[in-house]
Amino acid sequence: MSSLSSRIVQVLLGVVGVVLTVLLVTPELVVEYFWMMFAVAGLYFGSNFYFLVRNVPPLWASRWAREGEPPQVGGKPLTRDRLKRLGYVIAGILSLLFAVGFSGRWNELLRFWYAGSYGQSDPIYGVDLAYHMLELPFLQALQSGVVGLAFLGLLVLVTGYVIAGQIGVQDGGFEADAGALRHLGVNIILLLLGWAWGFYLDLYEILQEGGGAVYGAGYTDINVMIPALWVMVAATIGLAGLIGLNLYQRRLRTLGVGAVGYVVLLVGALVLAPTLVTQLTVLPSELQRERPYLQHNIDMTREA
Repeated sequence: MSSLSSRIVQVLLGVVGVVLTVLLVTPELVVEYFWMMFAVAGLYFGSNFYFLVRNVPPLWASRWAREGEPPQVGGKPLTRDRLKRLGYVIAGILSLLFAVGFSGRWNELLRFWYAGSYGQSDPIYGVDLAYHMLELPFLQALQSGVVGLAFLGLLVLVTGYVIAGQIGVQDGGFEADAGALRHLGVNIILLLLGWAWGFYLDLYEILQEGGGAVYGAGYTDINVMIPALWVMVAATIGLAGLIGLNLYQRRLRTLGVGAVGYVVLLVGALVLAPTLVTQLTVLPSELQRERPYLQHNIDMTREA
């Protein structure tokens, strides 16, 4: 074993030792939570690296080869099997880091796990307040984890495909292998679905924001932001479906129009429309517009 490989093994053993030591002094539920997150992340990264290695060309034919021989790593040829093992090691490291970081949200897991009922509902959706206070924070953490996992996976995959020469600029134009594009497309769909879930959860988070004249949802939130968030949920799922269609039927022009339209809709629905309504409708007669929502605040305060 080369000195480089020995150092890598020593570092990995050290990281694993630290993680196991921490797990020994943590509650049992947190340990189960950690291993569950590790398994999910491991399955995600492991499957992605498997398809990445399968999609790259034979290493003797890659641009990193010299005179028809595969590149050397640690004094040995970098064969496809070695590359696959290296990919699984990297997947394990990324999964470990993800699980360690995400298991730090264990207190939100406990609140979610043991959530009961407050016996009181919010005035907008009629949902029990326990959902807002105990369950929603964990769901938001889970959604952030899905988006973070998909984003990190995309970053690693794009880097891998660029290094392998499957994606890049050649002769003044963009070229990409069809298998690589399909692989990236699946991960982009996962990212968009996680993003759509985030917009859905924002429908409930908006009731706890305090940026306007009242704490929680005000006139602009109820009449503009909530409909806009529903539109973005549908639009994000629609864009994911459009990308899914392009995995099998190349309609790049339609996909380009859809992507541009999505960005325009995102800015218009979540930035321009709320700003215009606030400036032109709410501020000139703020007390009149916000009176029903002020009453919600008063009623909830009395019942607290």
